[in-house]
Amino acid sequence: ILCIPGIMIYLGYGMLNVIMTIFLSDSVDYGEVKNATRDESVIFSMQTFTVKLASGLAVFLAGLVVDWINLDTTVKVQSAKTLTGLRLWMTVPAIILLVIGIFVYKSRYKLDDKKMEEIKKQLDQK
Repeated sequence: ILCIPGIMIYLGYGMLNVIMTIFLSDSVDYGEVKNATRDESVIFSMQTFTVKLASGLAVFLAGLVVDWINLDTTVKVQSAKTLTGLRLWMTVPAIILLVIGIFVYKSRYKLDDKKMEEIKKQLDQK
């Protein structure tokens, strides 16, 4: 029973990786039409850098949260305040940032299917 949530999480994570790769390749095509140069190396290396930067920031913030909620790894049972803080910090910021991310994506991402068809036609004409 415990494997089911793990499988669902990693399936979602796998799909996210595929979607990100597609977004990156679409960005390369968009950049070629807009700037008349194809900059795959810059775009894909910036994605790697961004992931590493985000991972470092996440570890830093996790360390701050562990300190703020007074997590003590030497005791068998954590205090109610620590457990509540841990539950809140593991859920609420993630939900808020996910909702913000959805709104930013919906309002800013311009490369929908129609736009990509136009870009592909322009690239085929070259």
